[in-house]
Amino acid sequence: MERERLKEQYFKKSDFTFKPKIESQAKRSCQRSFYEMSRGDQLRKETNLRMARMRLEREQLADVTFKPQLNTNSVSKKVEGHLRIISEPETYASRLEAIQRQREQKHLMNRSLSEKFETADCTFTPKIYRCPAYVKRIAAFRAEMKLIREAEALNASRSMRPSWK
Repeated sequence: MERERLKEQYFKKSDFTFKPKIESQAKRSCQRSFYEMSRGDQLRKETNLRMARMRLEREQLADVTFKPQLNTNSVSKKVEGHLRIISEPETYASRLEAIQRQREQKHLMNRSLSEKFETADCTFTPKIYRCPAYVKRIAAFRAEMKLIREAEALNASRSMRPSWK
């Protein structure tokens, strides 16, 4: 109650120097909702920006002299593309695989030729002897023993019970 009385006294004072003048057009217009003020203003801003960009692009393209001429005669319509997707769509994947294989073969051939070219000047060729049979047996035995040890370690870790049980 006291608050309202103080509010009335405050607003009845004639100390306020600013008195807004509302134009007649503004009086006639209806109030805008929150959505219109937030989203509507954003949409208007985006539209104006888009229009300004289009105007700028049009001005930049005004000086361009190149205008492409499209072939519309019957000869150009009969020309088939290199990929032949429209005329032979079922063979497209197999044709791509064949092209890839050809590229790989060409790459391997180029690699082997460059390797031959690089090693053509080499004069040293090492003499390579076959490994003796007993060394091969020892190596095979060690590899077998390593596999057995790994299998035993795996079995031991699986069968070991946890200490908390």
